[in-house]
Amino acid sequence: MSQYIYDLSHKKSLKGIIFNSLSAFLFYFATVMVHIGLQLDTNSDAFTYAFYRYYLGSIFFLFLLIKNNIKITLKIPLPVISRGLFNSIAVVLFYYAVQLGETGRANVLNMTYPAFVAVISGPLLKEYPDFKTILSLILCLAGIFLHFYEPITQLAQHLLFSDLLGLSSGIVSSIAIIYLRGSARIVRSEIILFWMFFIGTILSFPFCYKKIFLLDKLDLYYLLASAIMGVMGQWLLTISYRYLDATTGSIISGLRIPIAILYGWLFLDEPFSIYSWLGGLLIFSSNILLALKK
Repeated sequence: MSQYIYDLSHKKSLKGIIFNSLSAFLFYFATVMVHIGLQLDTNSDAFTYAFYRYYLGSIFFLFLLIKNNIKITLKIPLPVISRGLFNSIAVVLFYYAVQLGETGRANVLNMTYPAFVAVISGPLLKEYPDFKTILSLILCLAGIFLHFYEPITQLAQHLLFSDLLGLSSGIVSSIAIIYLRGSARIVRSEIILFWMFFIGTILSFPFCYKKIFLLDKLDLYYLLASAIMGVMGQWLLTISYRYLDATTGSIISGLRIPIAILYGWLFLDEPFSIYSWLGGLLIFSSNILLALKK
């Protein structure tokens, strides 16, 4: 009997690891579609890609709510609204970083959000940082410094601006994560996701409504590919936590850092930089240390 329970638990954990790993791949390749699509001479921009992602996501999660007979109320809790607002800002900043710079650098700097969650949530919860938290923050700051070293010393203004956008997306994402924690205490994850995507749709639409009607087939290909990957990545990430604890899930999600650096170098002709690779390694190590804090 005990062996049966162990095998069942092992299978569930394996399923969670697969779902979480797939979400990391999908989140990254969604940005690859953004990067490639925006390098073309098209009418789309970062707001257009964000709108399509949120629009398809709101339809998908509305379908799931109806399918699972989950009631939706128009009375939206403030943490849920705040989650949607800050997530929308973070995605647009992230997509602009991908548009103007390199996918690898943008993804690594976006993945600094766990460290900023620790920085911001600590004072809010009146928690004093322990040794592991301080060490992880030092590693993250060192990784950020290495990423900014070359753009500053080489006066690469476009890359510096892109890196600033990527880092800003990580900071704003950390605020969205803090509101997610508050939201998860009062409503179901499906409802949080629906309102997140719906709010993102409303906020991004005024910035791109004119461009939506000027898109050609090539535009639509990359827009839909990116949106579908982003939505499926979010769904798989949510499902994975049914089978994984928060520590394991956080570590696996961090795989987006090595995936982004390796793929960008091997297939997108993004230049090899020892500073970027070391910086990414330090930020990845920081995330693992934070995940293993307990």
